[in-house]
Amino acid sequence: MPARPTEELLESIYASKRALHAAHRALSLPEKVRQVMELQRIDYAMRLQRGETPEWWQHPWEPDE
Repeated sequence: MPARPTEELLESIYASKRALHAAHRALSLPEKVRQVMELQRIDYAMRLQRGETPEWWQHPWEPDE
């Protein structure tokens, strides 16, 4: 059975996660949308490489600017 992580390690991990979440909360809405759209494009490319045929609603979209 693997050893349990130390309290110092756990606190370090949680502190890092808190900092990351704070940074994400500080982003503007357009930047958050840009990130989601980029992740959709990455997901779509991965699905195509695996030979999947995505449904029409799984295709990435480009917003009207």
